[in-house]
Amino acid sequence: ISSFTCSGYEPHGEYGSKEELIRRNFYWYTKHKYERVKNRVVPMALDRHSAKDALCEILVNTFSCDDIRTALTNYSGYMPMDDPEGLL
Repeated sequence: ISSFTCSGYEPHGEYGSKEELIRRNFYWYTKHKYERVKNRVVPMALDRHSAKDALCEILVNTFSCDDIRTALTNYSGYMPMDDPEGLL
């Protein structure tokens, strides 16, 4: 079982809102990874992860654990389970 450290990071200034940061980072990761590799651009740290794991890392580093738990409990389809993989 891997454990995540939630930072409670709050983006501000040039980075915009939390939602904007997630959207931009995940879009850049999923849509432009091929171009970064093809053009031999220095890879992003997330390039070594699957898209699913990259999204998890973006979420964990952008939202606090409490924000994620609140969103899950407010999601009507959420069923508490021991296996986090079952949420994906």
